[in-house]
Amino acid sequence: MKRTLIFSILFSSILASAFSQTDSTRHNLYSKKGFYYFPEKGDWTISVDATPFLSYIGSLIGSKEYYDVYYYDGWGEYISSNHYRQESPSFAFTAQNPGTLFFKYFYAEDKAYRMKFLFGYTSEKDILSTQSFGSDEAYLKQSGLAVGLFFGQEYYMPIKSRIRGYYGYEVGGFLLPFRGGSYIIDNQTFIGNIEYVNKGLIDGDFEEKGGSTYGFSANGFLGAKWFFAPKVAIGGELGLGLKYSTMTEREYTSSDGVKVVIDSGMNKFELSPFASGNLILHIFF
Repeated sequence: MKRTLIFSILFSSILASAFSQTDSTRHNLYSKKGFYYFPEKGDWTISVDATPFLSYIGSLIGSKEYYDVYYYDGWGEYISSNHYRQESPSFAFTAQNPGTLFFKYFYAEDKAYRMKFLFGYTSEKDILSTQSFGSDEAYLKQSGLAVGLFFGQEYYMPIKSRIRGYYGYEVGGFLLPFRGGSYIIDNQTFIGNIEYVNKGLIDGDFEEKGGSTYGFSANGFLGAKWFFAPKVAIGGELGLGLKYSTMTEREYTSSDGVKVVIDSGMNKFELSPFASGNLILHIFF
């Protein structure tokens, strides 16, 4: 929260400083081949969160994530086993880090309608080493879905040379998966539903479901774009959101059918700043 607020203040200061400047090229900037840099009336825009592309590059370099998994030994105890996961290069939007797509239509040179679509899905199945118990068919699975849909408007203003600022509003709804610890497993953060299965044991399987958050939000935002080529730009935005959300009940179920309510859920109403630390790639046509 504190980092988001600091980022918002710094970004706002930079934009405020930029808005106060003037530049004779800000309205009529053309490339050497005569292509106009900025969007015009009737243009469409597709914008995408560039984070997956950056993550792909990072995954190519490769890193191992170590973690402890606690699983049932069949004798009334949960023991730990150290594992590691090698991340494979992927462009996918996950439930932990959902991606954002924007679709925009410029009904004037400085005004646009926009639709924002949020999406992320995670389904991970970790095979656990249980050879000492006579089975290699034990696994821990987690899955979750994040979606959101917002509609709004953007209003543009030239700043300096290839930089354009904008502000606007949006309203919409969202669904986010549970993110947090487990009723049984310690020292690990999970996304969405959890399922533990060990086919070599009679007892010990369990699952945890629920805890999703859904709600509605009305946001105001401020952003900037830098056109590094005609009709192509990168940028970011920050804003202030008025949000109402509901978290559903989360429940643990053992292999013998015993159910335990881990969290009874809650309702939440908040007004909070938000800032995207992600680069957004914009393509106009």
